[in-house]
Amino acid sequence: MDKQVTKIAYIIQARMKSERLPGKVLMPIPLVKGRSILERIVDNLKNIDGDIIVATSVNPENDQIESFCKEKKILCFRGDEKNVLSRFLAIQKNSSYDVIVRLTADNPFLDLNYIEKAISYLVSNQLDYVYTKGLPLGMNVEVIKGDTLVESEKYIQSESDKEHVTLPLKRENCFKTGSYNTDVDYERYRLTVDTAQDFLLASALLQIGDDENISGMELVKYIEANFPWLLKANTNIFQKNAQIDIYSETQEAIKVLQKLEYNQTANYLIKNIISRST
Repeated sequence: MDKQVTKIAYIIQARMKSERLPGKVLMPIPLVKGRSILERIVDNLKNIDGDIIVATSVNPENDQIESFCKEKKILCFRGDEKNVLSRFLAIQKNSSYDVIVRLTADNPFLDLNYIEKAISYLVSNQLDYVYTKGLPLGMNVEVIKGDTLVESEKYIQSESDKEHVTLPLKRENCFKTGSYNTDVDYERYRLTVDTAQDFLLASALLQIGDDENISGMELVKYIEANFPWLLKANTNIFQKNAQIDIYSETQEAIKVLQKLEYNQTANYLIKNIISRST
């Protein structure tokens, strides 16, 4: 880890409400006797330096998350249910971290090596915001300079900015942003847990990981080499939209249309929106 970084916070946004899979963050995984998704994330992060903070809301159903944090002896912050950014801002304003790593409690497949590399990349290049590229959906992370997060509050334009935390950083030209390109190309795989289908796939992969004592990208590569069909189990699930402009949103819409073989409509969007924007 870069010696210039003295205070790092790994902030995990978590809540019990979920439209497609309620209570997923504290479900045992693998099923029945496994550790919860949130517990797996926390246990993994304890292997690297920094404070682990779970940022949840004040809604009563999240009392369970606060109880979990007390049991694990980690920090828990409770704030607004929908304004997730306000939770991050309150934590930063109270503790003044040099670097914040944003994580979500539905992504149990962490790779600590790439997290540390992304932090070093942000610091060594004097950037405000860095996101990783190349890892499966659910494994990429965002790294933010602490002071910059507070600065981004001035540029909130919508409820979406409050919900998705880093949209102002990506949108505004005043911030120095960059991507840390990992040495892998696995973005075609989906390893987030948003549906029952995702949960079952994650359960299978994590059971294999526990049996073989492997995790992170080592586990993904092992699965691809030995059980490639497993990684196709949730390819029909679509990720919720969180794009910042019509161009980015159209690009994602084209992918969905092509997957469903609505090729004429996809080609129309390419011709009339994408080509005119480049």
